Amino acid sequence: LMKRRYTSKSALSVIENIRRNIEGAQFTTDIMVGFPSEGEGEFEETLEFMRRARFLDAHVFAYSRREGTEAYSFPHQIEKSVKEERSRRVQELKNQIRDDILSSLVDNKKEEEALIETLENGVYTAHTPSYVEVKIDAEDLPRDLCGKTVWVLPVSHNKGILNCKIIKFGDI
Repeated sequence: LMKRRYTSKSALSVIENIRRNIEGAQFTTDIMVGFPSEGEGEFEETLEFMRRARFLDAHVFAYSRREGTEAYSFPHQIEKSVKEERSRRVQELKNQIRDDILSSLVDNKKEEEALIETLENGVYTAHTPSYVEVKIDAEDLPRDLCGKTVWVLPVSHNKGILNCKIIKFGDI
């Protein structure tokens, strides 16, 4: 019904191939729930796809009916309460997978490269090459690290953010 040119099987194949060839590769996605005619079976397939793909993050949203679109007149529109429940379930799974990925990074104690982007309220925000968001306590650090590369050690995580300490400076 949504006229996608790919299947979940082909998308998963690409994700798995990239992960076999690029250590630490992470993915994010958008997930829509409640498209007209989405049954419980199709929704369960979405959850299974998420479990297998193991997305670092996902933007989750419910289908909203818009006049002028082809789907506006599709039969079997999904009730708002069903869309809300499905959105909640996808959010919970997304958070669980993300937390598992971040816990693994902390447990493995693997040094990560990170690009520092901002300094706000005594905390640097950075991202790893696989776009994991990193927070670094800036106390006792130079205040001119924005735009610089550093090597960090993950020490904990909270709400999708990896808390790290700098172990060496990169390009400064």
